[in-house]
Amino acid sequence: MIDQKEAIECIPLTEVAWHAGDGNSATSGNRTSISIEITESGNYSATLANAAALTASMLKERGWGTDRLRRHYDWSGKNCPRKMNQDGDWGGWDSFVAQVNTLLQEEEEEMLDPKDANNIIRFLSAAYMATTDPEARAEFNRLANELRRVSGQNPEPG
Repeated sequence: MIDQKEAIECIPLTEVAWHAGDGNSATSGNRTSISIEITESGNYSATLANAAALTASMLKERGWGTDRLRRHYDWSGKNCPRKMNQDGDWGGWDSFVAQVNTLLQEEEEEMLDPKDANNIIRFLSAAYMATTDPEARAEFNRLANELRRVSGQNPEPG
């Protein structure tokens, strides 16, 4: 369960929760999905932000994308999450999935610390100086620039 303040794990992820309302077959939502109950009281906008962050974190831990997300509706046809459905328009759900996807992409684009990148480049420079082969030097330069890029620094000319 999640609200604007916190998330509480009620059922361990190693146990089956009877949350999906679609039976108990091996392919049911009860047996194949994780339930996150989004509360409707309090600050709903903050609750959705917390739910999106938790969902992105859980997907990231498992190496999954937003294509794995399901609504209660997808399992049993229940109008849930009902606040994300306006007369059959699931735009609220689509917005939530987009928010989770944005958080997943932000996490994936984590930068290498510039100090670490520059330390690695210093080690590469010793190998660069030890060779006169133009192809090897070009590769060392490419690798150094890739390290600069992933640490938010500007590449240097070759």
